[in-house]
Amino acid sequence: MALKRKKQTAMEGKKEKSGQKKLQKMMRDFIHSAYEKARRKDRFNSIFRKCPKIGDEELFYLCVSRAMGQFKSGRAFLQDLFLNDEKLARASFFEALQSPRRATVSARILNEAFEIFEKLSLESGTDFLRGFPELNDYAVFNGDGHYISHSVHAVSGGGRKYAAGSIYIQNLRTGNLLPFCVVRDGRRRKHEMPYFRREVEELSSSFYGHPKTLWILDMAYIDNPWWGRQRKKGHYTISKLKSNVRPIKCGQIPYDRDDPINKGVTDCYYAGMNCGWTFRVVEYTNPETGEEFTFVTSLDGDFRPGLIAWLYFKRWNIEKNFDTTKTTMEETKAWGSGKGALSIQSYAIAFAYNMMRLFHELIIREQKERGNGETLSERKYRKDLEKRKEKANSVGREL
Repeated sequence: MALKRKKQTAMEGKKEKSGQKKLQKMMRDFIHSAYEKARRKDRFNSIFRKCPKIGDEELFYLCVSRAMGQFKSGRAFLQDLFLNDEKLARASFFEALQSPRRATVSARILNEAFEIFEKLSLESGTDFLRGFPELNDYAVFNGDGHYISHSVHAVSGGGRKYAAGSIYIQNLRTGNLLPFCVVRDGRRRKHEMPYFRREVEELSSSFYGHPKTLWILDMAYIDNPWWGRQRKKGHYTISKLKSNVRPIKCGQIPYDRDDPINKGVTDCYYAGMNCGWTFRVVEYTNPETGEEFTFVTSLDGDFRPGLIAWLYFKRWNIEKNFDTTKTTMEETKAWGSGKGALSIQSYAIAFAYNMMRLFHELIIREQKERGNGETLSERKYRKDLEKRKEKANSVGREL
């Protein structure tokens, strides 16, 4: 029996190594494809260069490998490379992370990879917004700041260190994650909104194939005069109204109370916000819990108010993404000090997350094609709904 178990363990070990090699090859091929696309767009060869110690493509691959490998530190990652006969000087790796040029190259690789991820996701049938024709002209993103512990090398002039973090956005249509901008690297405390405003103002009129963009954000991103101006550029927002804001009602908006998605909506009206612009306000009571919400949006009146509430609740998806990167991928600490190192780390995390998500969707699609019935995710979701329905019914409410 003991010999049989040893043979079985050895065979499982060989299968695991074989699977790891296949995954590494797929990652390399994927990154190479994105790198070549980005390099061809650099017509004047101003960013891409040949580096004798670590090439740009190799650096990005190493960073993605580190993000997926659950390493506690950079030293542990380099030791693992050494054990696998891949020798890399510690100084070379960490110096590369500090390079602004490398950060720019990594951003371009990720942007090309993100477009590939988006295409493959849609081709695999992943479109969580297909049931809402109102959103056909919109690229719909939720966003939030994500913070991790600062690097041990972060230097603060005042002697105090803060968490390091970036703003991430998630495409609600596909679920893919994209770093938007770095906010702080641990040396100073900064507010997210000025960085977010700057990035949005630099976007092209058509963001990821849609003429308009809808941003689902928390209350920290409310800036009514600025969002009013952004409507002319095709940028719209949905958020929760701040408790200290008293909107002035200036026009009722009719809506279909029999539409299932509007269940829970108690009022919908235009309101002045003391900034020269009129916004739309939706008052909503959750039929399941009885909790009351007030949402504000710069969208026009033809959007169903229940859809506005539903989209805001979907904003919590990005928090689940952050939980995955922290818990599953164990990315809880900055790899280095400075904006460049934090930027490269965020690009690697997003690439690793999107790749895992793509694999997950492809596995679900394969199971469906084989006629295997409910997938594990669907079964868990159905059971969760049954529990929620039972709990709501027990107190006279409904799901």
